Amino acid sequence: ATWIFCGDASRRRRGARTFGRDGARLRYSTLFFLERVVAPFKSGLFHRNAPHVLQSQIRGGGGPLAFQEASANFTHEVHTLGFAGRPGGAGAFYINTIDNRRNHGGDRKGEADAILGRLVASAVRVAKRMRKQPGGTKPNGFVGKAEHHIKILGLELLAGDARRAALDGA
Repeated sequence: ATWIFCGDASRRRRGARTFGRDGARLRYSTLFFLERVVAPFKSGLFHRNAPHVLQSQIRGGGGPLAFQEASANFTHEVHTLGFAGRPGGAGAFYINTIDNRRNHGGDRKGEADAILGRLVASAVRVAKRMRKQPGGTKPNGFVGKAEHHIKILGLELLAGDARRAALDGA
């Protein structure tokens, strides 16, 4: 299956900090994901199917986010992707499977987990199928047995016609 996400480069929102890459303007957390997770990716898997998130574990990249980027305009809605942990980093990200603003939208200090993008096109259908992943333990949904992990075989940045086709749901 192909996973597709978009950051603020394709969904401009007011008030977001943006950084340049190849002529595009991206949120810091999206740029971090491309440079620290996608580019050095070695392997990954989804090992948690909790009531509110599908969480991955990634090998290859490294380092924590420099800051927990949060924006009232880019929140933890269904099918957004966030960095797991405080501070989040290249080792894990999650897919919000519910409106998750209450759980991840701000802690007691008012800090929200960083959002790096949103699933689009066929990736939404794949995420819904992933909710059937067996082996999750209650209450947190960690999947202990390796045979029940959902493997991530690769991550790549699509460009040009391939990107347009993916965004159109082809």
